[in-house]
Amino acid sequence: MNAATALGLPERAQVLGVMAAMGESGLRNITYGDWETAGVTNPNGTRTTSIGLFQQQTSWGSTDERLNPTKSATLFYQRLAKLDGWETLPASQAIHRVQINSDPNHYSKWEAAAEQVTAALTVPCAGPDLELAAGPREWGGYENGKIPTSALARVPWAPEMRLRADAARSLTKLNAAFRQTFGYDLPLNDGYRDYAGQVEAKRIYGAEAATPGSSNHGWAIAIDAGTYTHMRISFDSATYSWLTTNGARYGWVNPDWAKPGGTGPDEAWHWEYHGTV
Repeated sequence: MNAATALGLPERAQVLGVMAAMGESGLRNITYGDWETAGVTNPNGTRTTSIGLFQQQTSWGSTDERLNPTKSATLFYQRLAKLDGWETLPASQAIHRVQINSDPNHYSKWEAAAEQVTAALTVPCAGPDLELAAGPREWGGYENGKIPTSALARVPWAPEMRLRADAARSLTKLNAAFRQTFGYDLPLNDGYRDYAGQVEAKRIYGAEAATPGSSNHGWAIAIDAGTYTHMRISFDSATYSWLTTNGARYGWVNPDWAKPGGTGPDEAWHWEYHGTV
């Protein structure tokens, strides 16, 4: 599960990883697989070479890598993150597309148990009574503004925008509550901003924009919220008031520097995901 966190993936990914390991090996790091137990072959007739928690074949990595729990989990999560739309797929089907097993529903029976295991071991997300973590920072070994789209998740109601997967998942929950109050989805004017986008923002906005390569948007855990017509929200707007009251419950905050009296610039529309403690 730590492997998912290290890649910036949300709790849902952790559940899928546990499900996969339960369905493949019963959470046992075994040195044999389907060929040894049942004579299973690949579609081309060759023997399967599955080993480890995830029963990964030689195409996944070396024997040492596949028998190393952390490395084998990392290999699983890296392929999961590259699967477009995995967050919205039924759990077993998402795993099936990573593992390429014969039955897309094979892992379904372990979903409830995997959720229990994950809930017991996962550090809780920040809420109103929890100290929030630090702001946007490096993750996954990526550079600011140079994060591959395969490592990011689309925002469901604004699919042209992407965020780190856990930030997108939390924002989706926040948006559901926002929609219940206002009757429409939270308007977004910006999310992840790649390096080229930061250069363009600097050209357009000058001193108001961050130096390219240092924008908080470049870590894919910041948004710019808008009005219903996608104008910038103000500090006296209903949207800002609602986000101030409810945002931290989902890990989203208007950072101190962006508030009146902060180091500036004042940006009521700028919100960052500080959600894990």
